[in-house]
This record gives sequence, structure tokens and C-alpha cells, in this order.
Amino acid sequence: MKTQADSRDGKSGLFRSSLDERPQDEFFAREGVDPLTHAFDRKLAVHAGFGGRPVLKEHRLHVMDGLLLRPRCGPSAIYVHVPFCESRCLYCGFFNRAYTPEESGRYTDGLLREIELWRGHPAFEQGPVHAVYIGGGTPTALAAPDLQRLLKHLTAALPLANDCEITVEGRIHHFNADKMAACLEGGANRFPIGVQTFDTELRQAMGRMAGRESVMAALDRLSGLDRAVVVIDLIYGFPGQTMAMWRRDIAEFLSLSLDGVDLYQLNVFKGSPLDKAVVRGDMPPAADLPGQARMFAEGVDLLSGARYRRLSMSHWGRTTRERNIYNHLMKGPSA
Repeated sequence: MKTQADSRDGKSGLFRSSLDERPQDEFFAREGVDPLTHAFDRKLAVHAGFGGRPVLKEHRLHVMDGLLLRPRCGPSAIYVHVPFCESRCLYCGFFNRAYTPEESGRYTDGLLREIELWRGHPAFEQGPVHAVYIGGGTPTALAAPDLQRLLKHLTAALPLANDCEITVEGRIHHFNADKMAACLEGGANRFPIGVQTFDTELRQAMGRMAGRESVMAALDRLSGLDRAVVVIDLIYGFPGQTMAMWRRDIAEFLSLSLDGVDLYQLNVFKGSPLDKAVVRGDMPPAADLPGQARMFAEGVDLLSGARYRRLSMSHWGRTTRERNIYNHLMKGPSA
């Protein structure tokens, strides 16, 4: 579990960025070309913050002690990590370990003990918490009772703001009615679901288990409860994904009237199952950067035409119910 300050402590001198080591021309667009498709050769980073370096092992306890003693000021967010996935998607660069049923209770017990260790420290108890994000991995892989007790323990222990955004990240596979109810009873009010694509054939090629019909039905059931924000992720640039398929994904999303959507560019991580499959020739290459740019632009146009509000570079909301607080805090300036 970490607070916003854990990854943004510039005062300790132990968190250093590697951006200053890169050639200056990497930060400037190429001139005289189509700016949409050829201004840059590649992304500088997959996610914000990836340019930093981890704290050296011998300094970690010292840094953590210092962070715990610093009262939070300004808007705050807390992230809780659940590392398990029931299966690994071919494109995923974040897979940590496979889930087994016995892991659920053991890991939840460990999280609850850690929460108790943090109690009484200024960083944990001083100042309201505006967003709690349970991410992974796949948090919804946990058993329903463990999801509920984790959420209830967090909401009881933390000084939550009255309008605190409490997010549980998930995927449709095995996110059944019992788990949905457990999350809601535990206080969750936002669910980002990793759909990635509605196309059954493409989903299965990428290692996703549920087909289009079950994905649509589960999303409809979750949003139909009308007790929490429901947003999904869609990815553009998959091997074999055409513009027509991408337009259908956007259309399927719009048909569900969900609260929001993220449009993410496919990243082919070196050494990932997808990378290996492409190298072996078992799968065609992913879309190139110009192709991905055109798909993203098409998505922007379709969502704008449907009157979705753009909340960040890659995220849209349908109504003011979707606030996207955690992501804004994590990508904004540190308190």
C-alpha cells in the first residue's frame, strides 16, 4: 500500500529522474511532417513516472519512516496493490504472479496487518483522503468475503473525505454478482473494467477469457445496479485489429451508456508473450505508430460526437458522476 507521497518525494534526494540523460531532441516534435502520424518516433514512457529510479534497498526503511512522519497536505490518494491474475494476457507487461484460491485470504490478511502498522502515523491519519484505488494485477480475483473485508477495513481506518472516490479495478472474468455486491457493501463507488476489446476472436487471441456476449451482459448488470461509476478500458493497435473493428468497439461502448472510457495505445513490451509471438511469426505485428495515431484520432472524434467530456489525454466521462480523481492526483503535482 502506498500514498501519493511515496513516489513523489523530491526532498529526500533518493528519487531521481532519468529524463535529464536523454537527448534534447527527443522532447521536440519533428517539423515538416503530418503532426498526427509522424511528429514522434515513439513514446518516451509507457506511464507517467516510469522515468524515475527505485529507492536503493539500503535506504528504503529510512525513506519510509520519513514519509510516514510527514503529514499529508492538499488532495491525497492511497493505492492498494493486489498482484494476482488468473491468467496472463499476451500484451501485459505488469503480470506478477498467478492467482490461486488460497492466496486470497493470506494476501488480504497481510494487507490488513499492514494497514494496522500504518495507523497512528501522520501520513496515514492527518488530512482527508480523496481517492482510494485498489489496483493490480486483478483485485476482483480475490474472493468476495476478502474484497468486502479489505474495503471495510480501509474505509474504517482512513480519514476519508465525504466525497471520496473508492475504486476497485477489475476484469469481467469471475467478477460475479457476489463479488459485485461485496465491493458495493464494502464502500466501493467506482469500477474500471479492463475490456480492451469487445471482439471475441481478438479477445481470445490476446488471452482474454470472456466473449463479447458475457462481457456486455456483465457490464450491463454492473451499471444497472446504479450504485457506482462504471468505466472501461479499450486498447487500439492490436495485431490484426482493423479500423472497422476499432469503430465497432467504440460503438459497443456507446451502446452501454457507461460512465466513462479510457482509450489506451497498445504497448508491446519486450519479452512479453505478445512480443515473442510476433517474433516467432505466430502473430502479425501490432499497428505501427502512424496507424495507432489514426485509430486514436478516430476514437476522439467518435466520443466527441457522442458528447463525452474529455477528462485527460486518454480518458472520457459521460456525466459529472465520473470524476477520475485518483488518476488526476497521481499525474498532477505532488502536495
